Amino acid sequence: MSFQDPVHPEKSVFHDRSPRHGAPRPRAAFRIVVLFGIWILSLNSGCEINRESKTPVKGSVSIIKDEASNPSPHQIQLPSPTTPVGNLTPAKEDLQAPRFMGLNHLVAGDKELMLTWDPAIDDVSPEGAISYHVFLSDRSGKQQFDAPPQAIVPAGSQSCRLTGLKNGVTLHAVVRAVDASGKSDSNEAEWAATPNPVLFVDASVNESADGETPLSPLKSIDEAIGAAIGMAGVNIYIAEGEYQEQILLFDGMSLYGGFQSGFDAFPDPVIRQTRLQGKSEKDTLILPPGNHLTVIDGLAFSGEGTARRAIVADDCVLQISHCQISGFADKGIQIETDTDDGGEASGSLLFCDVRNNRGDGLRIEGFVDLVLRECRFTGNGQSGISSPSLQPRHGEKTRLDLHRVLVADNGDIGINIRISEPDAGDPEDPPRVRLGLFGVESSGNDDHGMGFDLRYSEDQNVDMRIRLEYCRLSGNKKSGAYLDADAIGDYSVSHSHFEGNRGDSALKLSGDATGAIIHVRDCRFSAGQGYSLLYRGSGLVNVTGSELASVGPDNKPFQRESTGIVTVQGQSVMDSKDPSLKHWEKILESPGKQQPSHSLAAMPAPPKQRSTGIVGIVPGPGKLSQKTPVQWKLLLNDDSFTPEISATADGKPFPLVNSQSGDSLTIESSQDIGEFRKLILQVTVPEQSGFPEQSHRFEYELAGDR
Repeated sequence: MSFQDPVHPEKSVFHDRSPRHGAPRPRAAFRIVVLFGIWILSLNSGCEINRESKTPVKGSVSIIKDEASNPSPHQIQLPSPTTPVGNLTPAKEDLQAPRFMGLNHLVAGDKELMLTWDPAIDDVSPEGAISYHVFLSDRSGKQQFDAPPQAIVPAGSQSCRLTGLKNGVTLHAVVRAVDASGKSDSNEAEWAATPNPVLFVDASVNESADGETPLSPLKSIDEAIGAAIGMAGVNIYIAEGEYQEQILLFDGMSLYGGFQSGFDAFPDPVIRQTRLQGKSEKDTLILPPGNHLTVIDGLAFSGEGTARRAIVADDCVLQISHCQISGFADKGIQIETDTDDGGEASGSLLFCDVRNNRGDGLRIEGFVDLVLRECRFTGNGQSGISSPSLQPRHGEKTRLDLHRVLVADNGDIGINIRISEPDAGDPEDPPRVRLGLFGVESSGNDDHGMGFDLRYSEDQNVDMRIRLEYCRLSGNKKSGAYLDADAIGDYSVSHSHFEGNRGDSALKLSGDATGAIIHVRDCRFSAGQGYSLLYRGSGLVNVTGSELASVGPDNKPFQRESTGIVTVQGQSVMDSKDPSLKHWEKILESPGKQQPSHSLAAMPAPPKQRSTGIVGIVPGPGKLSQKTPVQWKLLLNDDSFTPEISATADGKPFPLVNSQSGDSLTIESSQDIGEFRKLILQVTVPEQSGFPEQSHRFEYELAGDR
């Protein structure tokens, strides 16, 4: 992605940042570009450039032919592989693709990217026979996986260095594993970074130099930011040690911590901590509005109970990765947008640990597009993750995706998300809201494990989709999950385990929308306090293939306390040893909940394909007045099928005419309704591969003379 140069102010609000030495000179080691040859690195960091790739990437993707032949005291060595590579023959019969977590670290340098990952595993091919394909794009989520990759890493490698890249162009990288038989995994774990000139910081030196080489580092982060003002972008490498600073990080600047003094090895934030000590009643790191990617990687933030917040980000593009945040008097991270001025925040939180802050671990407000992966939010005084005002915006998509996230032992709702009323806009181009929770554990929180609350009415058109899949909700003081569906949307709870929650139900559902349909599929409700499911809504809850072992005071597994309908099909058909569910549980079990969950041995089985079905009907069941036409709109979660529709009026068959447009099916009567008083609409979704037939019944009273 090519951006215009950002405009930085002459001074920060903290310090005079006038550059003393001018722009840093490009480092020689990072400018080595080999344009001809075999393009293979040594085993620990080799890549083969794929010249068949058609995906446009600004700058030529190339690699150093041999680090040994290009000696430099400034060359950062990448991690060595843990598995020796021998003479390996392709597997004769390999039925499964490798299981692979994808990238786990990405560091940008001057015209280069350094990538690392843990080895994949396969049912037949040994680790040393698995190669890796690198896909790049200058737009998030736009890698072309059906085209040749930009680089191929030889079998047995766990790292790669890409050089010859264009500075100032943000690249989004995905790495996939390919076994000896040519089968590739399908992960989409994306990391982003921007090649730019590098400045070096090391608090252990006696005095600051110019920061332009590892041998002449600056002493403080603040000095590096000051030296970078006026540059289009910069990557600041920070050695281990303690830094008592308050930082304003401008648009297009990135911080990478966890280096050792000398900067001759790839950073390891766990072993070599770069600690930012917060100042009393102050925010430690502030990101002002901007359009360029800002990366905060490998930093340990400590509030000591007095500093206000660790990171405050306002209307920006960010990636926070490998950060530890603890002990702040308010929130750990706050990401917010100016909804009155079209503001937005986008990016990701990757491999972060946010714990023991007095407020929320992570607070999100406004219009955002964020991915959280492999993060932990534990022991915070309020919610682990809170979004009190997620903003739908007409013609655009607001999104929160959580993958393999632990939210535990927080003082309020574990994950608390409220969706605000949509902004004013074109009713023909509704807002899209996507909330996806995949492999999330929420346990031991002082309220619900998860809570989702729609703060708009069903007459406000919002394309809403909420999915909870392969989640574990246990030991929360109220329900495992609570959903208040006051408007029609695609609501799906599947392949999840509810156990030991102490509210009146494991899964609590409510909502005023009569046409809303909530699907609960292949879930397990272990014996515990309260009902398996409690419904206080006006729509339909469809439970299929689930084990309802938890019962209420009347010895029933579910309770309906409203005008809504609960249907149960195929109860207890799910094997309690379902391998997909067990894999997710094993991932998230960690002693003391302090260890990361990315153990490859516990990698989950691929999620099952979601079944197609109906997610809403307008108008919902109830009375049809004289002014209401006998017409329905059936909303589908997939436009590839048409359900079977039939109707009876006062017990007699009644003819209908159906027309489908995309994922919307319009149903109309083909004759006068006459003096009939009750009409029953029967909607059947045919049996699919691995999914039973679904049948829904909607009853209507036909009031008045029609």
